[in-house]
Amino acid sequence: MSETVLYDSHVDSKLHDGNFREVKEEGSITPNGKGIQCRASGNPKIVVNADKTFSLVCEEGHGRFYIYCINYDATLELEAAWMKGEGDCSLKLRSRHNEEGKDCEGGKPIDGNRFGGYGLSIDRSEYSAKREPTHNCHDQSKSGSLPNKIKNGEFFKIKFTVKDDGNNVKQTAELNGNSFLSKTDTDPEPFMVDKSLYQQQSYLWVRQNIDSGTGEIRIKRLRILAA
Repeated sequence: MSETVLYDSHVDSKLHDGNFREVKEEGSITPNGKGIQCRASGNPKIVVNADKTFSLVCEEGHGRFYIYCINYDATLELEAAWMKGEGDCSLKLRSRHNEEGKDCEGGKPIDGNRFGGYGLSIDRSEYSAKREPTHNCHDQSKSGSLPNKIKNGEFFKIKFTVKDDGNNVKQTAELNGNSFLSKTDTDPEPFMVDKSLYQQQSYLWVRQNIDSGTGEIRIKRLRILAA
């Protein structure tokens, strides 16, 4: 069965051209424009490396980059390595949390226009998966151990999938081909499964959470596949 590729950093960006530079924003920052943009705390930046990889580098905080790729029912495939730092890396799919709207009150979303998305974070040995009804409002947490520990400087491949399963939403993940997460949201809010909303605008992110110092995660390839 052939893959349907929604985004490929080797095809849809210039981040692997080997021309060393620092990037805060590049490409089209429009719905499905496939541009990339650094935001949030920690002074995040993308560094295009001479070895034709690119890095997310940030200081203390929650530095991330967004890719403007519509990603309803999708797999995020990331081949990367931590080069320095001791923080974790978080991935988010089906996100709209930068859109106009109200945040949650009492742990509940007020409206459905700012869904944070379904997320996965990993450190060197453990993972955590959550749902984010609106920005900074989390629920449905599940955590556990990775199939194997990851060392700094060691490239790994992670696949994270968010896909509707009947009236539910299923999250799965694997590390270097070994499954470690199967989680089902059996009670999604209607706006979380409103495909037409996410076809208008949705994005994904890769984020580093750094408590101190500087962190770098170096990326050989990032793809988004239809799931």
